[in-house]
Amino acid sequence: MCVPLMQFFTVNGFPCPSMRNPSDHYLRTINKDFDKVSRNLMFPSLFSDAPVISTKLTNKSFVQEIEGGSDNKYPSTAKAIDILTRSYKASNTCQEVAMQVAQINRMVSN
Repeated sequence: MCVPLMQFFTVNGFPCPSMRNPSDHYLRTINKDFDKVSRNLMFPSLFSDAPVISTKLTNKSFVQEIEGGSDNKYPSTAKAIDILTRSYKASNTCQEVAMQVAQINRMVSN
């Protein structure tokens, strides 16, 4: 039986905040581009390709705003990907999928 995505993320420490679109949450959790956006907003002078952003908020508070608040307790994207990948690879679902792929490969080879 497949574990629903929301439950999978929650069990692994990445619950979807209320009032956030779940698909946006999943992408923000695993997309390394969001780390780059945060880094560029926090330290724009260090990155020549960083966009110039005009805002009334300080860079730090702007990052907190786009990332869901000042109590953002999630690890880096790389760490989140590692946690989720290890959890999936240890799951029964992964084993079931591997068996199904092997079965399909045997059918195609014959």
